[in-house]
Amino acid sequence: MLPGREDDAADIATVKMLTEVIALRTQLRALEPQLSKAVMEFGKRRGQTGYREFYLRNALNEQTYKEK
Repeated sequence: MLPGREDDAADIATVKMLTEVIALRTQLRALEPQLSKAVMEFGKRRGQTGYREFYLRNALNEQTYKEK
């Protein structure tokens, strides 16, 4: 650290934020396979094979755009 540039509170906040981000990324990695499976089933229920999150997200965005 540079002399005269110490800020313990900011350093603690930064480390805390990094810890939170790591925990969120861990949760995301656990949820992604579940989401992928659910989205594929979503597509199958609508007669579409190979349905992916991208397609669902685009459909939802299109619906939101039309509602505005």
